[in-house]
Amino acid sequence: MKIGIPPSRITSTASRRARLTVSLALLAGALGSMAGCSGGHDPTADIAPMWRDQIEQVLRNNPSDFEKRVLADFSISDAEYQEARALYGRCMANLGWTVVDQPDGSYLISGTAGTANEGKAVPNETRDTCAAGTINWIEPLYLGMKDNPEGLTPVQLIRRCFEQHGVPDGEGMSDDAFNGMLNDANYQPSSPQASACLLDPQGKMSDEAIPASAQPTTAPS
Repeated sequence: MKIGIPPSRITSTASRRARLTVSLALLAGALGSMAGCSGGHDPTADIAPMWRDQIEQVLRNNPSDFEKRVLADFSISDAEYQEARALYGRCMANLGWTVVDQPDGSYLISGTAGTANEGKAVPNETRDTCAAGTINWIEPLYLGMKDNPEGLTPVQLIRRCFEQHGVPDGEGMSDDAFNGMLNDANYQPSSPQASACLLDPQGKMSDEAIPASAQPTTAPS
């Protein structure tokens, strides 16, 4: 069974988690890994190495003044995240698009009434232009540190889910062998609970977002 990123769906919490996974995967791939920090007071002491490394790399890759200010202390507050979203919305408004925040944290974007954009779909290039320097790095980092403060990889999250729910798949394997099993086209999950862990290792999705065939038949202990 080949492990991949679940398809995004714009209007659900599950989609937001899926898009977050995609964003973090792209972030890690684009920035790479990096170790070490400067002397003196260490603002990174209380965060996982993965988040420290990624923030350090963002700060080295020509961030906007806003990103520099927010990430200077290697943390993102709720207020700073909302500020990033507001800046994104303001940029989109200046280009003739209306952004409405949805209860699940996603965005509903439509052409502003009375402009040439009314009734049109927003181009990806416009989204990217306004995301740059506002939510582009801030959003995946903020949500990632909230959802996965330990900085575990997707494979580590799946393995932990297996262990927590008594799934025997890959038991006793090394990390490399476990990863190989997950990416083996012939691997088949041994139970609905195993499938649920593969789709949603952190248990963030609603039951409606997980196919019935992948839902556990009994409540986890």
